[in-house]
Amino acid sequence: MGDWIGERLDDLFSRLPGVDAPSAPGAPLGGGVGSLLGWLLVMAALVVVVIVVVLVIRRWVPRVREPSDRVTHLDTEHRRSASQWASDAERYEAEGNWKLAIRARFRELVRTLVDRSQVADLPGRTTGEMLADLTTTTPDAVDAFHTAALLFELPWYADVPTGETENARFRAAAESVLAAEVSERIDAGPSERVGRVEIRA
Repeated sequence: MGDWIGERLDDLFSRLPGVDAPSAPGAPLGGGVGSLLGWLLVMAALVVVVIVVVLVIRRWVPRVREPSDRVTHLDTEHRRSASQWASDAERYEAEGNWKLAIRARFRELVRTLVDRSQVADLPGRTTGEMLADLTTTTPDAVDAFHTAALLFELPWYADVPTGETENARFRAAAESVLAAEVSERIDAGPSERVGRVEIRA
């Protein structure tokens, strides 16, 4: 391969003005400038080949992820306690930030239901999935939870204005959900996917 490259470079530089052709095939390039340019071209070609190989390898070989890389924003929120969400809600309510307040109240409600094994302990659940869980575990809470979910979804996903009145209605609905009699507890397994609105905001 090296001889072939040398011969091709000999052919190339023998045509350049002021560069003498080599005395024999495969001999070093005639002229200092020709030799220098030839080696520069060889080195540049090798660099390009190395870069292409590295890019291909990086594209097709999976990167080994550190454990911290696997912790997503959704996972982090899912691990927060009901009291932490309640604290956020109180702060947002004091600031008059009702959209974030009702979101925090909804998170507080969901976390409480998870802790009480009334809905499955899985991140990224939809309101429909949680309603399906409650239909089994707490049938009397279904209507109130539907109301609470709607009060959360309208401002968060449809950007419908919300305020202190809606916040109060949400808290009343949440109290009804938590006061309902629990028929049975649920494990952490997935329930049938119902509905389309995911609480991933």
